[in-house]
Amino acid sequence: MIIDSDLEAYNGMLTARPGYTPIQATIRSTMKLRFLAGLATAIARANGRDKLPRFQAAIGELIALVSVAEGIRAGAVTEGLRRAEAFARGELRVEGDGLTEPKVTGVCGGAAINFFFPYVNTKAADVLRLAAGSGVLAMTAADYANPEVGPLMDKWLVGPGIDAKRRLELMKLAWDMTGSEFGSRAGLYERLYSGDPEINAQRWFRSGITNECEALVHRLRSEDQRHPRRQDRVG
Repeated sequence: MIIDSDLEAYNGMLTARPGYTPIQATIRSTMKLRFLAGLATAIARANGRDKLPRFQAAIGELIALVSVAEGIRAGAVTEGLRRAEAFARGELRVEGDGLTEPKVTGVCGGAAINFFFPYVNTKAADVLRLAAGSGVLAMTAADYANPEVGPLMDKWLVGPGIDAKRRLELMKLAWDMTGSEFGSRAGLYERLYSGDPEINAQRWFRSGITNECEALVHRLRSEDQRHPRRQDRVG
């Protein structure tokens, strides 16, 4: 264990944490998003919907969001290493130079698990529901095992390039991820993983980043007032 028997390190995890929790959370959330996007793609192909512009656009957006998530994950790892190095030097705050990066350095992984991942994983589940349609409720494995029903399913439940059994498995996996007790719990877990979204937003409002962003506007206005001809060029 990383902090085995180190009481000082354990007691300081909340007050001086380098960001291990955001790293773990962004990795978990990114992989779940990849899985949901992959399942939505497989379901759309099994239902013959992958050729429709509507589903291409919906799943394409998920794939783009996967790329964004991968960037956040990489940023969280880099940021965590930077904070760990700063804490090793006895520095409890990490600050930028204000030019190449913000003076007040936030936690990108923390922001992502507050807002980005609850949104994208909820959206991915909704796209999966649309791609699957009512097929998730139609049949069960027990129906397929029934000697009178199974042969009919083999005939009528086939999809483009996929047999009935495999398509049924995909449908039930989609149901597990969206409509079952497990899927419903997972959806609620994603929405509230890092607490109340409104309270999280209030905390970010009170952060130093807010003042730094506002100061940028006032600094720009001051520059315009000192150099009024710039306004003419902009206009």
